[in-house]
Amino acid sequence: MRTNLLKPLPLGIHVLLCAIYFSWVLPVNVYKYGWGHLLVMLLVAPIMLSITYLNRKWLKKMILRRFSIRKLLPLMAYFLLLLFGIYQLLYRYPNALTKRILKDPSSPDYLLYFIDLLTFYVTFAKWGLIIAMLEVSCNVAKFLLLLLFSERDAWLMELRQDGYRIWVAHFLGNLCQSLLAVFKRKSKPIKRLSSFVAIWAYGVRVMSRKDNLFVPIEEELRCLRHLAILYKDRPIDISENVKGTAHLILPMLLLSLYKNMVKHGDFSKDAPQAIFKVESDERRLQVQCINPVAEDNAWRFEDGGTGLNQLAAILKVEYGASFSIASQLDDGIFYLTLEYLFRNDEQI
Repeated sequence: MRTNLLKPLPLGIHVLLCAIYFSWVLPVNVYKYGWGHLLVMLLVAPIMLSITYLNRKWLKKMILRRFSIRKLLPLMAYFLLLLFGIYQLLYRYPNALTKRILKDPSSPDYLLYFIDLLTFYVTFAKWGLIIAMLEVSCNVAKFLLLLLFSERDAWLMELRQDGYRIWVAHFLGNLCQSLLAVFKRKSKPIKRLSSFVAIWAYGVRVMSRKDNLFVPIEEELRCLRHLAILYKDRPIDISENVKGTAHLILPMLLLSLYKNMVKHGDFSKDAPQAIFKVESDERRLQVQCINPVAEDNAWRFEDGGTGLNQLAAILKVEYGASFSIASQLDDGIFYLTLEYLFRNDEQI
């Protein structure tokens, strides 16, 4: 955690800060002391930068570890070494550079020298502290933003998962409403009951999940076959061409489309055969429904029906522009094509 908070700023930011500082300091010093002072600034600049960045480095080390007097020793040694080196340069071995800095290098005032150098040192050590605090502040801000966005994403995901649970519960409720009508038919009630229980168990398991509610396409197809057994007296030709089974899909997607056909379809002897096609590969899922519509239900399909609109709204939010649905009622036959591209995170 501490290491992340003390992560340095990008090199380009440091270069930019130095460029801004020296683009102001150099012209001001040249204006006050003349062009001859430019050489002084060029020679002193590395010392200024070393003071700034060494103090920044030592400060971050002290933050990362427990404070102790021993950790101040390198800082004190560096200051004394700097004090000694500059004294030698200015007073023991005076040169042309010395004359540009001091008025009279032959009579040193040690107290003023110490005060001036300490002020010089503290000034640039302060900039090291400021840079270190700027880095900490930026890293704290980044951490808080990531935390905020992760909390928001978790909240949005929880809302979506609650929506999926409502969707599954709505399907199971509709299935129960037609249960008595299904069992009034005399053919193989035990087998139909077994299929009903399998579908219900599937739905309950999905709703009990804490995280991702999406299911493998093979699991959805297995329950689709159970649903076909449950409504065996209303035959629909199921065509499966599933090449990629590693992807996850919305639970009850196929079952709701199939049940919609059962609920509103015309299954009289003279009616055309209803067809339910499922095709998928590694990139996409496509579902096609073709079924004759009973005359008393034809008005419901002008806009695709309420259930289809709910399903389309969920998939539109989930897949965005990669999702498409097209439906039409033509001469008593309802045609529907639903298609979307899988996302990379929807794999088993």
